[in-house]
Amino acid sequence: MKKLLLILFLFSADSLAAAKNFCDEVKRIRVWANGSDTYGIWAELKNNPRECPGGFYLNHNATNKQFVYSLILAAKASNQRICFQVSDVNSKIGNRCRIHYTMHE
Repeated sequence: MKKLLLILFLFSADSLAAAKNFCDEVKRIRVWANGSDTYGIWAELKNNPRECPGGFYLNHNATNKQFVYSLILAAKASNQRICFQVSDVNSKIGNRCRIHYTMHE
């Protein structure tokens, strides 16, 4: 019974750990104007986490791309911290993690 409970706990802990938040000031923003690129927005924090050493990206065809870009740009312009939530740190392009959710601290 203890082994079964331990196994269930490990599986539930893994599923809870899927989404992670990373917060810091924005170091650099790159934005592509055309639709054939891999990254519509590519943002780097001053201290990128080891899970996402190349920073964070949002696909060019993301529904709220302009809104997310506005949040990142506002944080950069005002030297404020911003948080990127990554739903799965294993689904990367290169060493960049896909942004799932963006928020100011």
